Amino acid sequence: AAFFYSDDCKQCDRVLAEIEHIDDEAEGAGIDFVKIDDKKMAKEFGVFALPAVLFFKMSSKEPVIYAGDLYEEQDILNWLMTQKDPSGDVIDEVEGDVLLKTIQESEALAVYFWNKTLCELCNSKAYRKQKAKKDVEPSEGSLDEDSEDNKTDECDQCKEILEELENIDDDCDRHGITFVKTQDFKVAMDFGVSEFPSLVYFEHQVPNVFEGELTEEEEVLQWLITQRTEDRIELITRVMLEEMVEETQYLAVYFYKLNCHICDEILEGLEKIDDECDVFGIHMVKIQDPQLAKRYSIKTFPALVYFRNGNPLLFEGDLQNEESVLEWLVDDDNRELADEIEQVNDRMLERLLDQSLLLAVFFYDDNDCPECEEILE
Repeated sequence: AAFFYSDDCKQCDRVLAEIEHIDDEAEGAGIDFVKIDDKKMAKEFGVFALPAVLFFKMSSKEPVIYAGDLYEEQDILNWLMTQKDPSGDVIDEVEGDVLLKTIQESEALAVYFWNKTLCELCNSKAYRKQKAKKDVEPSEGSLDEDSEDNKTDECDQCKEILEELENIDDDCDRHGITFVKTQDFKVAMDFGVSEFPSLVYFEHQVPNVFEGELTEEEEVLQWLITQRTEDRIELITRVMLEEMVEETQYLAVYFYKLNCHICDEILEGLEKIDDECDVFGIHMVKIQDPQLAKRYSIKTFPALVYFRNGNPLLFEGDLQNEESVLEWLVDDDNRELADEIEQVNDRMLERLLDQSLLLAVFFYDDNDCPECEEILE
């Protein structure tokens, strides 16, 4: 760490007196602290006003300039510690049971799935040497998408994206969004994540896959904040859908394609009724999976499939009329479950009381009624 000053600087002596208080602590942390009276050298490093504190690392030719309050010595010390060991201020890495527990317990969680093993490979000396050689003399197989070189290039991208995401970690914290990273491929596969890197946002365990450009940190941040502050229709994978179909009583799934103008237009309309669907106990999600769509006889996009306890029903009306879609979803005939008493929330019960000539309602308690389940059977 270098303190640049000059003899004709009025505040330099006062700032130096403050910095003297942290000199021993910096030295104890392995940071040498020196002072230099050299305006010309300061300008070469981009400093045009004195005094200034610069941090130099052997791994970098360019120093980092402190941009905080020079009279706050503790802030300067904390900044120096962070510069020395940036890992103290990075996205936490979690795996296995800890990751699953974090997903279960977090109200708002962003998980970055990345291929750390390959990224470590592309940071190795052997790979850097190989890559430098490849840049000078491209091999005949350099266009092969499945080549090892391309794979390591992709993992290089994983690391670059992670560095971008580190920049928005604090912003996410301020909005109540926990940010973690993982290389746990088993958990990734459990949620249908097969491409790396990927970002999945969980809100009360409900996943939503980011489909934008991960290298654009501001775009990622705005998307996360939107997910946190607005109730948007979640993008899911095939594995997520199969799990939801099993566990969700009423599930509406919007099948659509990328680069489809009418798909995007209809999606905007469906966003308007998403909150209303939640009120009626209907969970709405979206998915991009043409192969899976064929399973439900979907030949054209977009399409909407309504699962009632796993039984699919294809919407054949006008998807551009979101109000008619909502009426279809909450219609008693479409909600009726074979051989099972329909479970409703307050809003749905009010609707049934208004519309039904005769209605039987069984009130029960999940937590404090041992005989309720038996009676329900």
